Amino acid sequence: DADFNKSGGASLKDAWGQYAFDNGVKVKWGQFKLPVLREELVSDTNQLSIDRSIVNDVFSQSRSQGIQAAYEQDQWRFMGAMSDGLGTLNTPYTSAAESDYAFSARGEFKWGDDWKRFSDFTSWRGQSNAGLVGAALHYQHAGNTANSSLTAMHSNLIQYTADISFEGNGWNAFVEGVGRHFDPKEGESIDDFGVVVQGGVFVNDQVELFARYDGVFIDSDYGNGVDDAFHTLGFGGNYYVFAQSNAFKISADVQYFPEKVSRNAVVTGVTSGTNSALQFDNKGDQFAIRLQVQLVF
Repeated sequence: DADFNKSGGASLKDAWGQYAFDNGVKVKWGQFKLPVLREELVSDTNQLSIDRSIVNDVFSQSRSQGIQAAYEQDQWRFMGAMSDGLGTLNTPYTSAAESDYAFSARGEFKWGDDWKRFSDFTSWRGQSNAGLVGAALHYQHAGNTANSSLTAMHSNLIQYTADISFEGNGWNAFVEGVGRHFDPKEGESIDDFGVVVQGGVFVNDQVELFARYDGVFIDSDYGNGVDDAFHTLGFGGNYYVFAQSNAFKISADVQYFPEKVSRNAVVTGVTSGTNSALQFDNKGDQFAIRLQVQLVF
């Protein structure tokens, strides 16, 4: 799977193989998304809002190279992966972004429907009640063998998350919490947190209204006036040209960013180049209006 960046060049995204055994076990290898944040694991084309949250931009696992084993049953499944660390898309072994080793694990329990139901965030009119609870843990050790830039920042990184989804007859709700712990070689450890709350409801068979809140709360040890929380409020609507299908969708939303970007060191560092519409200046009270037409072949 390839993508085109803003400069017009091609970029490899997903490149993996998978073998499924008869007993519910699957083994995947190559470059793929680690089993951590559910918001990231849901495809771009199946999001409720136009794009993922600022929290996801900050804490996203992105893609990595590694191997993953999964075991799935009717109501629960478990995924475990060994990789080169979070956010190592297309990185060679000698890259400064590499970790020496990393382990990820995610477990999910569902009720009310099959697993395909949770491949997106919406819930069509006429569908029965269903739900999903998930939790994940990721650990990585900074790269000592490739002169990693991570080594100076931290020796170990632990990231964890929990989420719950409810879906009913034309309505949906999703809550996700995430945290991470940096253990530096020198100085105090650092803990950052994020939360996402979103929901949607259909007003007819083809029009869905939605709203979302997310907040990034970072450690006070960043100091120097760059440790403020950062909040985002958003609302909008989706028009599904073909009812009960994400293939052809027209979306619009409004986002409000009350805080100054420069007052949160973590948000400033990672959201450049994303589709959040967040401007990197010294002003708060930003508004963004986004329109999108999605056509999936």
